[in-house]
Amino acid sequence: MHLENDFEKEKDVIEKYNALNKSVWELKLIQNHNPNLLSEDDLIKLEDAVNQKEDLANQLINLEDYPLTRKKILIVINQVKAITDSLKEGEYGFKISRSQGLMHETAIYSFIIKDIEWALELDALITSIPHYYYSQDSDFDHTLLKNKLTELMQSLVSNPPGNYIELEGRVFSCISEIKALANEDYKNLINN
Repeated sequence: MHLENDFEKEKDVIEKYNALNKSVWELKLIQNHNPNLLSEDDLIKLEDAVNQKEDLANQLINLEDYPLTRKKILIVINQVKAITDSLKEGEYGFKISRSQGLMHETAIYSFIIKDIEWALELDALITSIPHYYYSQDSDFDHTLLKNKLTELMQSLVSNPPGNYIELEGRVFSCISEIKALANEDYKNLINN
């Protein structure tokens, strides 16, 4: 019974934290791109949301037990493994397509980021098996991308995060690195 209470308590705080995180992100986006749209009330809401988010982060760091975080670590590890397993040469020597059949030349990076973010949001041990598009004409070298994913997976296995905030930090750090790879890949594409 104690374990269920710890799980539900952590889940409740994580849900509140994520909701506030989204509100802060949206208000900061408006503030950065069109500050005239924010009223005084909006600025007060933003400051309050930032303070509440910090309070919830501290609560998440100082919980007695972290059963949901431990579960989320397994979910993220399983999802990242499924992604890396999908980043292989396809049948008949086809390679993974960078654009995934879309106009966006670096779509594969976005697909992978979405798969990782989705895994972080889950509470159940579910793994989505990615089905990426392969192309005969692809020259996409995904070695660096696969290395980043493997590094995340190994860090979660060898040194599991102690709480949700640490897990979120590692996942978002990996996502930032993937975005940097996508930007570099795109620059190389347009310069060649």
